[in-house]
Amino acid sequence: MRVAVVIVTYKRPEGLSKLLRELKRQDLSGAPAVELNVIVVDNDPAGSAAQIVTEAAEHGRAGSIGLTYLLEPRRGIPFARNRGMQHALTGTSYFAFIDDDEYPTPTWMRKLLDTAIALYSDAVLGPVKPVYPEGTPAWVRRSRVFEGWNHADRSQIAEAATNNVLVRSDFIRQHRIEFDLRMQACGGSDYRFFRQCVHAGMVINWSSTAVVFEDIPHSRTQWRWMAQRQIRLGNTFAVDARLSRQLPRIASLYAVGLARAMLGFITLPLLAVSSRLGTSAAVHLLRGIGIVSGIHGYRHEEYDQIRLDRERTAA
Repeated sequence: MRVAVVIVTYKRPEGLSKLLRELKRQDLSGAPAVELNVIVVDNDPAGSAAQIVTEAAEHGRAGSIGLTYLLEPRRGIPFARNRGMQHALTGTSYFAFIDDDEYPTPTWMRKLLDTAIALYSDAVLGPVKPVYPEGTPAWVRRSRVFEGWNHADRSQIAEAATNNVLVRSDFIRQHRIEFDLRMQACGGSDYRFFRQCVHAGMVINWSSTAVVFEDIPHSRTQWRWMAQRQIRLGNTFAVDARLSRQLPRIASLYAVGLARAMLGFITLPLLAVSSRLGTSAAVHLLRGIGIVSGIHGYRHEEYDQIRLDRERTAA
């Protein structure tokens, strides 16, 4: 069985190096005979990740893991995701996505495959657990704002993202769904991608044991960054709804956005009592703002080139 792992990277040399090291340590024992190929898609036109991939290849292979480097000079995550996915679809049974600021447990791929094979899944999503830098304020940890999805093991779910997911290649080959290039700088193209997949009949299951860890840099533990991220997440829902051109869905989401913003505003004083409850109030407020502003046409371009380069430098 051939399986590909797609990594989209942009100016994260340390994170990419760490991820490649951990992927070489994947324990595939007990799973069907697996030929694993790691595909690194460099979204920096200067090719800054090429040397890292070369060095990783020179240090040899572990088991049946191979390494492929692709350069996608068109800036924007959807371009890079599509490039990696199209390459991964050639001759594979499954392909996975993982981010360049994450690293998996040694049994990550085996656990994803176990669930996919046992349940005949079209996709399997796993948890992403934050790893905080030394000196992270206690209130940030207590707020759990960086905590990801959590579901019952092997339950069926209705959404997914590209930070820890395995996809059955035949499903994409059959339905020919791609990441929407119109979401080049605003983010959330993976949210829209999996919404389209579910609409086409994709069955997504959860694997609680297919764990990856995400390194949280100091720059992301600041109020400014966290607030902008929540606005962007809300904005993603709105951009996707507008692109769908379904007026009932747009109207429904607009009502949800107004309700969340109002709830957040009313409960915001809880910040003085509890960091967790107060942060939850702030999330409602900011996501509501992101939804409402997005319905009105605003796009929060988190992956604007200037903004993105500033974040990579700060990290």
